[in-house]
Amino acid sequence: MSTFAQGHRPCSIPSPFLPLHTQHASFSTQPSESPSSPVRYGTIVKERFNKTWSPSGLTSPKFVPKTVQGRQKDIRVSPWKLNLICAQIRTLRVSDARLQLKFSSKRKAPLVSNVIRRTTNLADIRYDLKPESLCVTKAFVTQAKPLKRMKFHARGKFGRKTRRHAHLNIEVGEIDFEKRIADAKTKGQKLKWERYKEEAAVAQEIAKGESEELRKLQGLMPREEEVWEEEEEGDGEFEEVKEAEYEEKKK
Repeated sequence: MSTFAQGHRPCSIPSPFLPLHTQHASFSTQPSESPSSPVRYGTIVKERFNKTWSPSGLTSPKFVPKTVQGRQKDIRVSPWKLNLICAQIRTLRVSDARLQLKFSSKRKAPLVSNVIRRTTNLADIRYDLKPESLCVTKAFVTQAKPLKRMKFHARGKFGRKTRRHAHLNIEVGEIDFEKRIADAKTKGQKLKWERYKEEAAVAQEIAKGESEELRKLQGLMPREEEVWEEEEEGDGEFEEVKEAEYEEKKK
């Protein structure tokens, strides 16, 4: 009689790739109390489901990129044509994407470049991220409401034509330079991402220095309330001088 006919499980060996409820009943899913004992498979499975397991046994904080979304609605262009432009800039750095669009022969390339510029400025305002540390994570097109128009034919006949519109969706996100360097397949790619990382660090330092200088200048400048008080005091002194001169002339 086969194993399945006897009612036995097809796999009685605990495996880290099987759910806990499908494993053998005598297998314990609790970690061993002794620190010197090996880690059980059930603990590995449980930690893997919680996304905290690592080969070294230590949990490292994951890189969570900051993203900003930009959108342009109701563009007078076919979604298929606009999607061809988006395909040129996906996964590129912001500077490389804008350079690609600058020399593109597509009619709506300047519009896409402006949307990327606005989204990059928004990332600088919200998270203080510079263009050197951003890339185009998403660039896709959705169909907008089309307009129905008449198309005139010969002999007094006419048909219908559709003027298509599209919505442009752009998302820029922070680049994980460490991951890009680790995933580099060649030495040239590794050197390239290391150079990009240095450029982003230099741009961040320059922006930080400029912001500190601006704060210092704002601290030296008088506040609006102080300026208003000085103006009011000056107006009062001017009125007193005018009254004294008027009284002297009257005498």
